[in-house]
Amino acid sequence: MRCSIRGKAGTFVIEASGDFDGTSSTGDWWVVPGSGTKQLEGISGNGSFEAAKGPMATYTLDYEVS
Repeated sequence: MRCSIRGKAGTFVIEASGDFDGTSSTGDWWVVPGSGTKQLEGISGNGSFEAAKGPMATYTLDYEVS
C-alpha cells in the first residue's frame, strides 16, 4: 500500500485472509513485518474488513509506527 498516515509517507504490504458466504465477505488483515519503507519503516498493525453485497464496506486498521 502506498499512503500517507498522519503526515508520514511510505509504503507497506498488507496480507489478508477472509471468507465469503454468498452474501457478505469478512476477514482480517495485517501489516507484513519488515515491509514498511521511508517514513513508515517499522510500521506494524492489524485490522479487519466487512462488506455486504453492494458498494459499501467497512475497513479498520490499528497500527503503530516505531
